[in-house]
Amino acid sequence: MACLLRPQLQISPARVFSCSGFWAAGRLPQRTWLSTPAAATAAATEPAASAAAQQLVKQRQAAASARVIDSVGSSINSSLLAGVGPGLRLPDELMPASKTGGTRGGMSRNGSILYNGRPVKRLIQKLKQSSGRNHSGAITVWNRGGGASKFRRWVDFHRRLLPNMPAVVRRLERDPTRTAFIALICYRNGTLSYVLAAEGLLPGMVISTSLAAPNLRMGNAVQLGACPIGLSVFNVELLPGRGGQLARAAGASAKVLKRFADHTLLKLTSGEHRMVPAKCLATVGEASNVAHTHDRLRKAGQSRHLGRRPHVRGVAMNPVDHPHGGDTSGGRCSSTPWGRLTKGAKTRPPRKTNRLIVRSVRTVKNMRRHAGVVDV
Repeated sequence: MACLLRPQLQISPARVFSCSGFWAAGRLPQRTWLSTPAAATAAATEPAASAAAQQLVKQRQAAASARVIDSVGSSINSSLLAGVGPGLRLPDELMPASKTGGTRGGMSRNGSILYNGRPVKRLIQKLKQSSGRNHSGAITVWNRGGGASKFRRWVDFHRRLLPNMPAVVRRLERDPTRTAFIALICYRNGTLSYVLAAEGLLPGMVISTSLAAPNLRMGNAVQLGACPIGLSVFNVELLPGRGGQLARAAGASAKVLKRFADHTLLKLTSGEHRMVPAKCLATVGEASNVAHTHDRLRKAGQSRHLGRRPHVRGVAMNPVDHPHGGDTSGGRCSSTPWGRLTKGAKTRPPRKTNRLIVRSVRTVKNMRRHAGVVDV
């Protein structure tokens, strides 16, 4: 044979330059089989057209990328992309829809501006999976085990590492051990650190820990004594220097209700009113990933990937295995497999810090019950 049978794209110069929406509409050129030397020679006479077509494709791809970047946010520019790296993802609305039955109809987090690469190696540590067992091998937490291996991110909850020094947000990442997003920040001296990201925080923004002159910008860490009434904060310390312990989950925040000389009154997400020392640090804003409450697992395998094993109801067991087992529980109140009450019983241990709780969660629930408010 004069030439081998092989597929090759044959593009006409008039077709490329005359139709402006050719590549935008996604229509591909027709595939021609070169079975004769004459056809191969005719295709080889258009090298300029092929080069021009490839150049046109590159230009249109660059224009499409620019439009995507503009849709993500005006603060993301070309200089920022160089710092974020190749892990920047396209918005979810531009991603192809799922076609498989196991993933159709699910809802997941918005990963538009999240970094999809590897974390900083010196800021992570591999987690040892216990599968719900203690040091002697006895199961202490049911329905745990398996799942993907996880790495702990060393998140700076104290925000006192380099006070009053500005830091640039390099990128936003997911943390497999928490629901809120984390941000990789770089201080002026080059120090890298992970912190909890505030809702609305974008790569390229500048944050800091303001101790002397408080700067109430979103993502900054300030003392509670300098926060105005009505401000929303998260990652709140209970004691100065201990690190943030309150309002760290996705979308969580605490509201400043009143300021005193040494303490600040906060309203937590649960409705509890609590006094916190005024010198404790808190981050301005609310924790990121507010839409986490709308997440829905697509298939049973996702639950296994998270380390959750199938759960068996107590009423489906035998009496020897669970207090609810057997034909009837005999009017017994809901309890754990070890007999502890689960609904309405007080389980919080008495501590000295309870004197700082002005209004407890139980009081809030009783007030809502008497007012006829139904929690959804």
